[in-house]
Amino acid sequence: TETRDVTIEDVRNALDSVGDAKVQTLGSAYEGSFQIRVNVDSSDTQESLDKEVNDALFSAFGKDNVVVMQSDFVGPKFSAELLKNSFIAIAIALVLILVYVTIRFRVSYAISSLVALFHDVLAMLSLILICRLEVSSTTIAAVLTIIGYSLNNTIVIFDRIREVEKLESMKLASDAEIANKSIVDTLGRSILTTATTLATIVVLAAVCAIIGVASMAEFALPIV
Repeated sequence: TETRDVTIEDVRNALDSVGDAKVQTLGSAYEGSFQIRVNVDSSDTQESLDKEVNDALFSAFGKDNVVVMQSDFVGPKFSAELLKNSFIAIAIALVLILVYVTIRFRVSYAISSLVALFHDVLAMLSLILICRLEVSSTTIAAVLTIIGYSLNNTIVIFDRIREVEKLESMKLASDAEIANKSIVDTLGRSILTTATTLATIVVLAAVCAIIGVASMAEFALPIV
């Protein structure tokens, strides 16, 4: 909706009759514009929900002062389908990663890379739950991005381990000593690549927050 002299509290008060409505501003670039999210019941349809929200806004601010810029509807059936497809996509990605690392290195490397992936994804999902972020197709895209990014870092270390194992000075070293040296050798690279990626994503998240691109902000924040 778009009005020029209305605060976010005014919009929330206008939607008291609608139920559990969440209202957010869309950033300074969209002054007077708001994003409204309403929980969907099994009996709701997009037409009935749109009418309920619009009637409440028209009653509070006048029909001529409200402009609906976009309306989306995600029902329970679509949410269940999204969740199912997301699990399938992640499962396929993990199986392909297992096959790739096994062929390039060995089975023990593949298993350890999956453990590292589970750790990184679990940390990301924990942040999403703690911050109560919306789980959507954008969130799943962020999860898949993290899987790819984490795997890339893991492969770099595996490559270094293979090189260190061939060094004459490391012939009598234990597996732990070889792994430790490999991680230390790649630490500078890991810090630099992570820092540059973090800086880019932080800027992206900040810009999205300013101009009000909610979908990109939902993608950037979990990756941060």
